[in-house]
Amino acid sequence: MRALARCRWQLIFRRGLQRAAERTSAWIVTGGTHAGVMRLVGKMLQESDSNKAVCLGISSWGATYMHEEMASKADGKIFKYPTTEIPTEGEGRPNYECAPLDPNHTHFLLVDDGSKGKFGREINLRTLLEDAICQVNPEEPEVPPPPMVLLVVSGGPGTIKTVLGTLKKARPCVVLADSGGAAGDIYDYFVNDRLPQEGVGPHHLSPTPASPAQRHAPSHPTPSHPSPSHPI
Repeated sequence: MRALARCRWQLIFRRGLQRAAERTSAWIVTGGTHAGVMRLVGKMLQESDSNKAVCLGISSWGATYMHEEMASKADGKIFKYPTTEIPTEGEGRPNYECAPLDPNHTHFLLVDDGSKGKFGREINLRTLLEDAICQVNPEEPEVPPPPMVLLVVSGGPGTIKTVLGTLKKARPCVVLADSGGAAGDIYDYFVNDRLPQEGVGPHHLSPTPASPAQRHAPSHPTPSHPSPSHPI
């Protein structure tokens, strides 16, 4: 039954996000790694008939698989990202926590704060970037600011904080309750006035074990629609 529900929400999510991106020319912003919802978003883009959608992955540089190899190709050189699988043994196995980038995202912004093997270091910059995109252009004050919608799909404690911050800015949130995790907990609270207990209940734990990237990175893609006249 749970597997059926999971397939259902994934289908709804992919179809809805695809239609929204194609009809509005929205930007889709995710954590950028090849895991969980971020991987699902990439797959949706791969299967889409449109090649115009912008999908920006914002990730922690120090927790990105092969970031040191990418650094060796700096100064304008092209780095061909080889794989989405991380070796679990042998010489190629990394000695720090990391996640591979999703190959179907169109752009990446990798945030380097000097740390290594630490997820979530990009969240503050991502929030500032989204705020900047959604501001009124001072050169065209009569033009409405680009809208932003937060999609909440599964997620953990960090997702709750992100939702609260988004609502405080009067921006809409769409919660996919059947995806479980934080999304299910939010639904239970608003519909049944019930708070989750730690480790208890159908929604408190994600439906599948989370990778390190899923545990720390925001598990909610953010479609936003930057106006062509709005500087980024």
